[in-house]
Amino acid sequence: MKKKQAKLSFLEKFPLFLKSFFKKDTPMLARLMILFTFAYVLLPTDMLPDFLGPLGFVDDALLIPLMVNSVIKLLPGQMVPNN
Repeated sequence: MKKKQAKLSFLEKFPLFLKSFFKKDTPMLARLMILFTFAYVLLPTDMLPDFLGPLGFVDDALLIPLMVNSVIKLLPGQMVPNN
């Protein structure tokens, strides 16, 4: 039976996403996803290169919430606050 997690806003999830990289209980897959997210956002050559101006940031804006939600789902229950 799957535990029902409290609904967290993106502003609550993002700091948890960042801090979870340094927690010992974080699964390796979640850590790799965090590294991938930062590498993708920081490197100028991605699907829509950042030098295209505002259009170049569209893929970054879509990827970040997707990866944050995916990483939060992978975290052990004790790491996710229950509001």
